[in-house]
Amino acid sequence: MARVSRKHRQQPPSSARYTVGIYARLSIEDNKTGGSIENQISIIKNYLEHHNELTYKKTYMDNGFSGTHFNRVAFNHLIRDINDSLINTIIVKDLSRLGRNYIETGQYIEKIFPVIGVRLIAITDNYDSQYVNDNQALEAALKSIINDSYAKDISKKICTTLDAKKKSGQFLGRYAPYGYKKSTHNKYVLEVNEETKDVILMIFNLRLKQMGVTAIAHRLNDLGIPTQHRYLWEKGLRGSKDREEKTLWRGSTVKSLLENPNYIGAIVLRKYDTALYKSKHNNKTKLKDITLIRHTHEPIIDEEIFNRVQSFS
Repeated sequence: MARVSRKHRQQPPSSARYTVGIYARLSIEDNKTGGSIENQISIIKNYLEHHNELTYKKTYMDNGFSGTHFNRVAFNHLIRDINDSLINTIIVKDLSRLGRNYIETGQYIEKIFPVIGVRLIAITDNYDSQYVNDNQALEAALKSIINDSYAKDISKKICTTLDAKKKSGQFLGRYAPYGYKKSTHNKYVLEVNEETKDVILMIFNLRLKQMGVTAIAHRLNDLGIPTQHRYLWEKGLRGSKDREEKTLWRGSTVKSLLENPNYIGAIVLRKYDTALYKSKHNNKTKLKDITLIRHTHEPIIDEEIFNRVQSFS
C-alpha cells in the first residue's frame, strides 16, 4: 500500500477547495475486453464540466496494472501529490478503477481518505464521500467485495486457460529459452536454435564433470559467450538497457538453465504455486513436484543426463 501522510491539513479557501486528480486504471484483461483509459477520462472530464466547485489539476493513468494491488506507478504519484497538498479530491469512473482488492480498497475508502481529508468520487457508482450516507457506504463496501470476487474469478479463468494451452503443447513465454527459438510458423512452438544449442550442451557437460555453477559462469565469460539477454539484444529483440546491465553469466543463471525441463522437450505446467489475483508469486514449486507436459518440442538434453545433473544440486 502506498504511504500516505496522516498529518492534519488545513482546508484550502472555499474558492479553490477541491483540487482534483483524475485517476484512470486499465488492466491487461480490461484491454482484452475492449476497455479504454480515454473513455474513463472522458466521462470524468464531462462530470467536471457540470461541477464548478471542482478544480482540475492533473490526470494519473495506470495502463496495464491490476487492481488487486496498489503498487502502481501513477497511483503512487497521486499519493505523493496528496501528501504535498496538491490534490485533495480523487475522481474515478467507478470504484473498481481505484482497486479490486477489498481489504486495501476498503482501507483507503473508509479510513485513510477520510482521515487525511481527501474527497473520493466514483461517478458511475454514484459515490461521493462528501455526501455519503450509511446506505451509500454499505453499497460501496458491497461493491468492493463484488470487485474483489470478480478479480478472483477472472484469475481462476485465466489460470485455467493458460493451463489448457500448455497441456496442448504451447510454449507461452515471452522469449524462447536459451538454446531454442520460436518457430516462424507458430510462435507457440519451440525449435532448436543451432546458434546457441552447443552452449547448453557445454553447460550440462561441464556440470556432469561436477564443475560448480559459478565456475561454469566464469568459463562462459572467459570464452566470450553472450548471455541470453546479450544474445537477444544482438538480434534486436531487447533494448540497450539489457545490454548494459545483464551482459555477464552468473552462477544463478547457469543453475536456472540446468534446472529447466524445457531442455528435455517438456513444458512446465505451472512453476509457481500462485494465483494471478495475488499479483505476485507465492512459493516456487520444487522441481521434483512440478507437472510436465512432455514431448512438446525437440529435446537438447537427454532426460537421463538431465536427471543426473539434478542429483548434483
